Amino acid sequence: MVLEYPITDRIISSVVSISEKIGRIKEIRNAHKHIDFDMMCNIKNIQNTLHYLEISYPDKYITQLISNDKPYTNTLSEEGHKMVQKVIDLHIGMTKHKYPNIDNLVKEYNNSGLFRNIGIENITEKYKVSKSDNFFLYDIAEFCSDSFYKMDSMLEELLLISLFYKEYGMILYLPYDEYFEQEKFIDSKGVNHFYNAELLSKERGSKYPLYEFHLSIIDSIIEDSIEMHYRLTHPISDRVEILQGKIKEPFSRKDYMKYYDIS
Repeated sequence: MVLEYPITDRIISSVVSISEKIGRIKEIRNAHKHIDFDMMCNIKNIQNTLHYLEISYPDKYITQLISNDKPYTNTLSEEGHKMVQKVIDLHIGMTKHKYPNIDNLVKEYNNSGLFRNIGIENITEKYKVSKSDNFFLYDIAEFCSDSFYKMDSMLEELLLISLFYKEYGMILYLPYDEYFEQEKFIDSKGVNHFYNAELLSKERGSKYPLYEFHLSIIDSIIEDSIEMHYRLTHPISDRVEILQGKIKEPFSRKDYMKYYDIS
């Protein structure tokens, strides 16, 4: 059989690594069926979107809103609360099969009014990942490569979460946008790997170095998802330790009390 697309050694390596990590996540979920991993990953992904919108909102309030419970203490304005609810609705829609195709998610994304509107006509024909004859992870690499300059980064992240959910039946923690912050793809020696891959692909008249690059990024993100699954099965008991990474230093007793809504 002649393949319609080339497969490099680096593509094979990343696909094997990602597939193995997906297998580990499934094992963790099967061993801890009492934990609602989809819910917890949704909350984490929602927090990523809220961070992008510069909104701070505790996990416990997000959980209450997902459960259709009114938070006991609302720390946001009415407009801020509506924005949080819209973000939650976008993410929860994935587990309710609200987005049978990319078009539906793009429409919901545009209707939310939270981000810049994306021209649906520019995406409809381009991103039919689920209908492609290629294998899933290769299509994901193509999707990431082609959409890098053409799509709002948060929509790209939402689409990836949705596509992985359709492929594996799991909501995964996929902080894709974070990995394209400047410090993420420039290593300790100051080498910009994306820029190098882009130059190399242009020299060869090919997109494949970019595919390799994006698959390596997905591999790193899935590793983060494994770590999150592991943390959920080994909860931290120290409430101060939980706050690490959530509050910028220095933080005071007042900050701690405000986060946990302690009088």
